[in-house]
Amino acid sequence: MRRWLKHWRDRLASRRARTVEVQSIFGPLTAFAGDFATRQIEQFGAHTRNEVALLQSFVKAGDLIYDVGAHIGTFAIPLAQATGETGRVVAIEAEARNFALLRQNLEQHGLLGRVTPLLGLAGGRDVLYRPERFPDHTSATYFSPDAAGKAMRTIQLDDLHASGSTRAAVVKIDVEGMELSVLQSAEQTIARDRPVLYVEIADEQLARYGTTPDDIEIFLRRFDYRFFRNVGDRNSTHDRFEIRELAALRDGGAFYDVLAVSESDQKLARALQR
Repeated sequence: MRRWLKHWRDRLASRRARTVEVQSIFGPLTAFAGDFATRQIEQFGAHTRNEVALLQSFVKAGDLIYDVGAHIGTFAIPLAQATGETGRVVAIEAEARNFALLRQNLEQHGLLGRVTPLLGLAGGRDVLYRPERFPDHTSATYFSPDAAGKAMRTIQLDDLHASGSTRAAVVKIDVEGMELSVLQSAEQTIARDRPVLYVEIADEQLARYGTTPDDIEIFLRRFDYRFFRNVGDRNSTHDRFEIRELAALRDGGAFYDVLAVSESDQKLARALQR
């Protein structure tokens, strides 16, 4: 009976893991059939199209960008296009099947020289983890510490960035609740470079790891960050967005992406003019 159940679970997982080629506004992408992100690309031309446009507007040629939680490349590819041939993107993804499509899409776009894909759990600890993957929403995969889980490569952004001399210009973090851990792993980089930060804020996801938006705010206030969010469309067939400054992260709502810009960053003027 157990063998029979495993057989049909494996067959179902295999069917759900099938891939399709979809046409995005940034070019073709190989994506998971029937997936949440795939449906957005098919409908709007991109995954969270307006949020991508917002972040692209804070990228300039030659920037070094860290994309943490890169999934299949829905941000890494347009960010690489925005930073140009003189820029660089480091795309970090923890889930192996997502990572395989990320690498495939980067190769298809001829970006493997300008985008460095890394398989690992950013901000993770040296413990065992249990992956929670949703077949129809693969970008929502998260990892829980579990003594019965498996060992994973962990990536600390400060260690990753320490070997280079280029300033980190932008750090995008979407890791289903581990955002504070990633920020803490980049504390020295943030203190030195004051990069533009684009961080998912989701109360329910943060609670998985015993953290809150207040914890993220306390961490970022130490480095004189101001907070903004897009209050316009999140998904649409256009690229417009509307930025509003937030007095506190709690003011943004239970789920959104915060754009954090340091007082010392020349790009702050751009946020204030929107």
